[in-house]
Amino acid sequence: MNSLSVPASLAAFLEDTYLKKKISVNTEGTTFIDFKVTADAGSYAACRFMLVFKRSVRYTAINASMLNSDISVEWKIAEEFNISKYEIERSADGSVFSTVSIKLPEDSNSGSVNYSWLDAVSRVIIITALKVYPGMG
Repeated sequence: MNSLSVPASLAAFLEDTYLKKKISVNTEGTTFIDFKVTADAGSYAACRFMLVFKRSVRYTAINASMLNSDISVEWKIAEEFNISKYEIERSADGSVFSTVSIKLPEDSNSGSVNYSWLDAVSRVIIITALKVYPGMG
């Protein structure tokens, strides 16, 4: 198999049940993983490795609200895996968006994370969008 067609919303991991580790897999290229086989039966078990796919991000909340005359954008993540960045975009007409801020992931492999951004520049009615960019594995 030369490549694996995986939606950008999914992240791939190789789970090593013997070492109890998850290793990110590059779905657009080759991933090399070093491992050792010893006399311990778990190290050579047929079920030692599993290829697992998870959503790259799982939101628990997304909110944009007025804060005085500014716009506060907040989003909460229950899990984020292999995310390279979040882009906050702004549009005055709902059709043409431009990036106004980039947030890098705080914890790109696990756990709950809260993000926020304050748009202190906007003084007109706008539409705000959040884009998520998966990492390369």
